[in-house]
Amino acid sequence: MATLEETLRKLGLAAARGVPQLATGFVDLAALPFTMTGVMKPEQAVGSTAYLTSKGLLPPPQEGLLSETTELVSSAMNPATATKAALAKGGLLTAPVALSGIISPKVAKEIPMSVNLPKSEEFITAVQNTPTAQITDEGLLLRVQRHQVPEQAGKESVRTGVFYLPEGSSNARYYKAATAGYGGKEAISGETLLKNPLFVKGATGGKVPEMAFDAVKGKGAMKELDSDVSRIVMGSSFIKQKDPALYEEMVAEFLQKYGSDPSKAGYIIENSKKGNQLKYALRENAIANTVRNAGYDSVLGYSKAKKGNFISEIFDVREATYPTKEGGFTLNPMFQNK
Repeated sequence: MATLEETLRKLGLAAARGVPQLATGFVDLAALPFTMTGVMKPEQAVGSTAYLTSKGLLPPPQEGLLSETTELVSSAMNPATATKAALAKGGLLTAPVALSGIISPKVAKEIPMSVNLPKSEEFITAVQNTPTAQITDEGLLLRVQRHQVPEQAGKESVRTGVFYLPEGSSNARYYKAATAGYGGKEAISGETLLKNPLFVKGATGGKVPEMAFDAVKGKGAMKELDSDVSRIVMGSSFIKQKDPALYEEMVAEFLQKYGSDPSKAGYIIENSKKGNQLKYALRENAIANTVRNAGYDSVLGYSKAKKGNFISEIFDVREATYPTKEGGFTLNPMFQNK
């Protein structure tokens, strides 16, 4: 139970965050057409509430009903908040505080890519047994969900892609606590449209990307990739401490070999420090690039149950950054409508 001192501290921070929004709210309002449509992320609007928070000039949001209410009251005249509320009341905005940063069907339709859905019986059955999935003329319409730590929102993905589960998946419970370095308490869900998914058999936990790599490169290709990854991971404890520059160079060479950006080596190392995060970051970064270069927009995994096939996992390789609850997302360059 929080002490009185801690409660008062949180209330103070909540008020300190809420009051300035009377001014930053005008910037939020001006940027609203861009942030709500995904053209820019909220934190990219200079002078906005999200921008000042990301720069450490505003306290982070304080959790707890009392703290959240204090911020809400002290920022009640934020023009952007008022505009969203008005749009919601008029039926023009159905989810003013829970916008999904997932690539929407509208955005997906504009990506210059032909629709090429699998035609196998396994695919048809998997879609039929996944309540939130539907085959349409424009692609596979699917409601998805993910759990991530709040700090991930809007950041560049170390994998150059983002993992999702079908909305309502029972496996979501494993990702809510983030005890193994994956997932988190921030839940994001929404609808997306896949035009050309690579359909492979595999459960969650890394099997789907593995199967995708062999499907594109040929059976046994994953063994070579794993060997390259192991060489780096096995030497991480010794080489990284003795010669960090050499270690980063090793990661850069790996990325270059598999068609990724070698300049991102330091970023991947810095953001993959827990457990086996580095192993899977390197593997799935290489796999994402391979899948993209083969012309796919995603990897769609399926598993079998008593009822038959069902969609188990989605690896969206169109997304360059993790989604935000405010609606922000960034497409990888080859999916941008130039």
